Amino acid sequence: MQYAEYRKNDVEQRIVQMGAYPLDVMLVGATGSGKSSTINCLTGSRLAKTSGGADPETMDIQSYTMNRYFRLWDTPGLGDSPDQDQRHLQKMRQLLGRKYKTNDTEYRLIDLAMLILDGGQRDLLSAVKVLNELIIPVLGADRVILAVNQADRAMKGRYWDRNNQSAAPELKSFLERQTMELHQRLQNCTGHPLPVPICYSATAQFRISDLLDQIIQHVPKQRQAVQLPQTSFSLRGFRLPFPD
Repeated sequence: MQYAEYRKNDVEQRIVQMGAYPLDVMLVGATGSGKSSTINCLTGSRLAKTSGGADPETMDIQSYTMNRYFRLWDTPGLGDSPDQDQRHLQKMRQLLGRKYKTNDTEYRLIDLAMLILDGGQRDLLSAVKVLNELIIPVLGADRVILAVNQADRAMKGRYWDRNNQSAAPELKSFLERQTMELHQRLQNCTGHPLPVPICYSATAQFRISDLLDQIIQHVPKQRQAVQLPQTSFSLRGFRLPFPD
């Protein structure tokens, strides 16, 4: 499937309502969670370097255009060391701080943050930290999307149908339980209502349309205007107002 064309009319209507394009989505997650492979799957390219393991490939913030309506921002992976995490969190903080200006109003560049979790990961410390200390204080909990990647590797891959690239009933039940458990744990740890995570696999292109449905559902009804000090840096002309 060409995901760039998925629900094109719905996307356009929501972007028109928001008032500017593209929608800017920041992807955040631990090293090896599959941020880059998700971007490659959605854009239909191999532009984002993937690690294929635990070693990080993305060390700097990079953006990738999916179509005229979506721009995805890849960020460095978390969880390798406390020192590296602090450096990476500072880069993400700078990205969340970027603004642009149209019609004498300053707006935040990043519209949504997608937190990608590794389906086999039980330690949520990095996820909770980035939600509580970075994303929610800046964007708010209503602009967060939760996603669980690598569904095909869950249960050690025993119930993954490789011929049809789909989950057997045993795996589907496991993924549903895992998703609800993660959802409850993250809500308890953040103290905020959060969306139910989408379980998917970027490499197997499993439930990618469900992931896109979640993004489309969370397109904000309006851009996030901000009050800036006179010395703040803004990206003029970096985004385009949608024509009336």
